[in-house]
Amino acid sequence: IFQFEFVDAKEDTTAWIGCTLYLPNELINHSENELSYETLTGFKLYNEENQYLGIITGFMDIPSNPLLAAEIQGDEYLFPAHEDLILEINEEEQMIRMKIMDGLFDLNTANDTTEQDD
Repeated sequence: IFQFEFVDAKEDTTAWIGCTLYLPNELINHSENELSYETLTGFKLYNEENQYLGIITGFMDIPSNPLLAAEIQGDEYLFPAHEDLILEINEEEQMIRMKIMDGLFDLNTANDTTEQDD
């Protein structure tokens, strides 16, 4: 529960019903065990063998299938942001280690080939 500093009376709140509220991430209290994927932007991405892959560039909050975007050797890849695939998150070193699904990198290569053929 919160209160806007500029709203003094209950009657003044009706104008705000249904509005979207945006807050800077640093104002949101996250529990220690809660994972906030949005905060991973800029983290270094490593595979399960601790090989550096690239940088996390964003997060897509797709219902039932959240995705992390990463730039790897100039290409963008999307990774399922599933807790079974995330092996380690080190906030101090700003790194994430993930299990990379077989064939993921081949998908991007296949898309590049299709685009060139058009």
